[in-house]
Amino acid sequence: MITRSSFAVTVSETQTAMERELVKVILECIASNGKVVIPVYRLGYFHELITILLEHWQQIKDASGKAAKCPIYLSDAAMEYPSRFLPVLFRTCTPTVQNLLRAKNPNAADLQVFDWKRLQQPGPFVLFTGPANISQGDSLRAIKAVASDPKNLIVLSEYCTPGTVNYLLYADPERKRVSKRLGVNVECGVHYQPCGDEVDTKSIVQLVSRVAPRQVILDYTVPDDLEFVKTHVQNHLKMDPAVDASVVVKGINPAGRTPIEPARDIPLRIHKAMFNNPSDVQGMLIAEPKRKLMLVSSGNGARRLRKKKHSLFFSYSWKKPFEPSPRVKKKSSRPASALSFLLSAAVESDDEEDESEQQPQADADQLLKALESSLTKWILDLPMEKIDRWLKLRTVGVSVSAEWEVHMEWSYDDEALAGRVLGIAKQVVHAEYKKQLAQ
Repeated sequence: MITRSSFAVTVSETQTAMERELVKVILECIASNGKVVIPVYRLGYFHELITILLEHWQQIKDASGKAAKCPIYLSDAAMEYPSRFLPVLFRTCTPTVQNLLRAKNPNAADLQVFDWKRLQQPGPFVLFTGPANISQGDSLRAIKAVASDPKNLIVLSEYCTPGTVNYLLYADPERKRVSKRLGVNVECGVHYQPCGDEVDTKSIVQLVSRVAPRQVILDYTVPDDLEFVKTHVQNHLKMDPAVDASVVVKGINPAGRTPIEPARDIPLRIHKAMFNNPSDVQGMLIAEPKRKLMLVSSGNGARRLRKKKHSLFFSYSWKKPFEPSPRVKKKSSRPASALSFLLSAAVESDDEEDESEQQPQADADQLLKALESSLTKWILDLPMEKIDRWLKLRTVGVSVSAEWEVHMEWSYDDEALAGRVLGIAKQVVHAEYKKQLAQ
């Protein structure tokens, strides 16, 4: 099992407890007439935070009979767009989940687009800004306006990995470096709410207990954090009877490969058709009964699984760049008067411009024969078929024109072969072009 542990530096409470703590600090800020700024990405965990706040606002309204006086704003109207597709996603869920989503469906009408004039006006509000990086965009603009007031609050959720400006604001209690980085003295409150794709040590222990893997591979950034997470996970797994005592917990090697010992030997059968393919092997592994795997080609695999094989074709055209002729035009040695010399010079310059702009035409038949000869010489193991003005090698088709162009078509399965054919075709066109210029 491979899991992210870059953020797993704490042993947190349950997700519900963290949500209650988030709502608590926001309500305390609002009660003191402060402003709340939450930098987020425009899609993802932002919608979870919106749901948490809107549900709590609805609970306040149901309990007191009055709507919450603190509005929720979005710095960009596009941040709310993905919520419009939620009714479409409801259809893919089970009836139980559909009923749960209907019961928790927040009222998106409570969200408003932010008027930036309100930054300098008194009164509380909750503002979601983008991006999650507090040193860019609307997030930087909003934080510069609220950071100097101790009554205000900044909620960090995403983009808090070590080395980022968000991590400086979250981890540095003195905030001297982040104040210098943002260009404003940061005196407001800061709260950290782990986002959905960030895990802590408790989440890792729960996941390992349910999956029961033989090895746990931790992705980490700071070595000290790895030792903390590794020790905590190992201590708790020893007390879990459902987990094998021989489970290995280690981190991914950042300098190279990480060896992973297989849990057991799995027999592998190879279909005989795989040995008849002279090209690079492209196939699929199919799980068979009795814990066996079979390597088959993509075509046989699709037939065994009774699935329709998806075909992907490409086309490409390449034209030889223009090269001036190396021949030098001979000038007339006949003496002439000054007037005739000027007139003849003007005519010769026009002729030279016309000649330089014209690219010699290729003999398409001769060019195709040269290409066929080169392909036969360099690609010996594949049969070649000539159809009209096209040469076909399996699914790869190549053609040339009198304008020194190469046209190609091929399927995804023969992408490597298409690259070889294109390289040979370019060499042939270059060689024939030089021959014609030399004539």
